[in-house]
Amino acid sequence: MSFTDIPGQERVVRTIKNALEAGRLPHALLFQGPMGVGKKDTAIELAKALNCAAQTGDACGSCIQCRKIERRVHPDVRLIERETEKTKISISQIRELIRTMTQFKPFEGRAKVLILDRAEELSQEGENALLKTLEEPPRDTYLILVTSEPNRLLPTTRSRCQKIVFTRAPYPIVYKKALELTANDEEYAKLLALLADGSIGSLEELHKQNLKERWPAMEDAAGGDIDPVYALLLASREGRSRESAIRCLKLLDAALRKRLLEAAENLAAWEVEDVLESLDLLSTYRRNIDLGINPRLLMENVFLALSHKGRVHVS
Repeated sequence: MSFTDIPGQERVVRTIKNALEAGRLPHALLFQGPMGVGKKDTAIELAKALNCAAQTGDACGSCIQCRKIERRVHPDVRLIERETEKTKISISQIRELIRTMTQFKPFEGRAKVLILDRAEELSQEGENALLKTLEEPPRDTYLILVTSEPNRLLPTTRSRCQKIVFTRAPYPIVYKKALELTANDEEYAKLLALLADGSIGSLEELHKQNLKERWPAMEDAAGGDIDPVYALLLASREGRSRESAIRCLKLLDAALRKRLLEAAENLAAWEVEDVLESLDLLSTYRRNIDLGINPRLLMENVFLALSHKGRVHVS
C-alpha cells in the first residue's frame, strides 16, 4: 500500500508529498474530516514514507521498514487508541507517549511517528499534558492527531498543529469500490454507495453487516411500517450487544436520511420535519448507549418509538 491507494484524497496526498519533497513537513499534524475517509490509513502511509528505505517520498511497501510498519511492529511508529474498557484515552497512555517522544531517538528508522487515533477521545488531563510536547516537538519526531470531531479538542491543541482537511470521496469512486465488494451487483452497489455517503470505511463496514438482508427491515422501521411485536423482535436481534446496537443505529440513521432525501424531492414538508425530528432524537439514543444503558432495552425503545408513525420519542 502507498499514498496512491488512499481513494478520493488526491488533494491531501499532493499536499503531504509536496511537504515531504521540500523537507518542510510540520512535526505536529491534525488530520481531520469525516469518519472512514482514510485519515488513519494516510497517517500510517506517511509513517512509512518517512522511514522507507527507498526514500522516494512515498512508501515502497516492500522494504523492511514499510513491512514492519504495516504489521504494526516497528519500534519507531506507535498507534495510540482508546483502550477497549475505557471511555477516554487515558493520561497514562499520553504520559507513555510523551516519554517515547522525548526520551528516545529513532531506533531503526529515520523518524519516530506517533499516531493518536480518535484524538477527540483524549481525557482533559491527557490533552493538557500533550500541549507542551505539541509546542516543542523533538527533532526527527512527528505527532499526528486523527479526528472526525476537531471541535472537541482544545483550541490550543488545534492551533499547535498543521491542519490537514480530508473530505468525502466522490460518488463514482465509492460506487466503483462498492462494485468490487459486491462482485458487480449494480443495484446493491448503488445502495451501499448511497448509504456510505462518501466514506470508504463506512462502505466496507456496511458490506460486512450483511446489509442486503437487513436493509428492508431498517427501511420499514424508518418509515414507521412495523407493528410493536415486530419492533420487539428486531430489538431482540439488534440489541444483543453494544456493538450490534451501535451498528443498527447507524443503519437506521442511513434509512432515515434516505427517506429525508425522498421527502425533499417530493416536496413533502411535513415528512421532512418528521424525519428531521427522528434523526435528532436518534442521535440522543446514540449518546445514551455511550452512557452504559442496556443495549436491548435501548433498541426496544428505538423500534417501539419508530413503530408509532415513524416518529422517534425519547422515553
